[in-house]
Amino acid sequence: MKKKGWFIFLFLLVLSAFLVTAENQTATDTKAYACLESKVVDKCSTLSAEEKIFSLLAIGKCKSELLGEESSEGCWPKDNCQIKTTSQAILALRKVGDKAVKAEDWILSKSINSPNVEWFLQVDTSDKSSCTVSYSEKSYVFSLNENKEISRNAGTCLTVYQDYWFKVSPTCYGQEFKISCDDTFSTSLLYRKKNSQATYDFYVSDKTSTASGEGTTTEKIDSSCFSKGTSCDYESTLWTTVVLKYLGKDVSSYIPYLITMSEENSKFIPESFLQILTNNFKIDLLSKQRKSQYWDESGDKFYDTAVALYPFQFDDPIEKTNSKTWLLENQDNQGCWQGNLKDTAFLLYSIWPRTFNDNGNGNEADCIDAGYYCRTSISSCSGDNG
Repeated sequence: MKKKGWFIFLFLLVLSAFLVTAENQTATDTKAYACLESKVVDKCSTLSAEEKIFSLLAIGKCKSELLGEESSEGCWPKDNCQIKTTSQAILALRKVGDKAVKAEDWILSKSINSPNVEWFLQVDTSDKSSCTVSYSEKSYVFSLNENKEISRNAGTCLTVYQDYWFKVSPTCYGQEFKISCDDTFSTSLLYRKKNSQATYDFYVSDKTSTASGEGTTTEKIDSSCFSKGTSCDYESTLWTTVVLKYLGKDVSSYIPYLITMSEENSKFIPESFLQILTNNFKIDLLSKQRKSQYWDESGDKFYDTAVALYPFQFDDPIEKTNSKTWLLENQDNQGCWQGNLKDTAFLLYSIWPRTFNDNGNGNEADCIDAGYYCRTSISSCSGDNG
């Protein structure tokens, strides 16, 4: 009996601690929402475009003021249009049911071919085979031996690289390559950062094509980014690609640039955006949490933590729970974080999202409280089989 009573006591103790923690974390976001509203309500006209965007995302406020900052071209802010800001504005307006079609057209007009990625074509057969590749109305014959080595170059577009692949000339990106072999074969595209010297620094595209003997596969390189002037802008491409995926657009052409350039752009926490886009970066992303509390790549722990936990709006990995505890301990007296409107709004939107109607009424029950199960609308369900 004593042993049974001891187990009951331990259970009640753990349950009590859990309830206290849950109550504290509920109080955390309640206080934070109140603080945010005190900074936003009746003050939208004084806020920056970025503050209006995150206020709209978090509490549904500042819609008309944000629309007032749209330029005649359909971009934000109107006095200095930026791709990232425009993409974030589209996301915020979509949350309250507004379609910024003109803005979508504007950001798509800023898409350019990425010069930062180099591409390779792989042809694979189970045995030696004779193959043909056709492009620009010409055909080139090559063979594969038992070791998968390629016998010769195939015109000016395809040069044998390290015996086993064709390196594709940048002047031929966008070209369609039709491949045929006399035995069953497969083709795929590989890519890496331009001028990389690392031996194994290659990525394989998601698509692999197969065909039986005498059949044909088609490969085409489409590698894009979003530009600032005439150059790719990494952070803008991160945000814009995620927003386009949310809108249901095909964003596959932007993934190679984002992956290959991620290491030198670590301050933007690219793993968060790539997790949303590919569902393959969860471990890499969560392992970057510091002291089991927060993320800090740019020098702003609060903004970075909001970015890192963005893919998990309606999921609860232990790292998210740890961050909630840390945020509870670091709220200011008013309930915000460092008195920063944007960071507070982004943390609430990313970690404690609420649903609201077009008038910004956040008193409606969120989907979980209403008895439903929620996933962020920009996450892919494919990783957990739907």
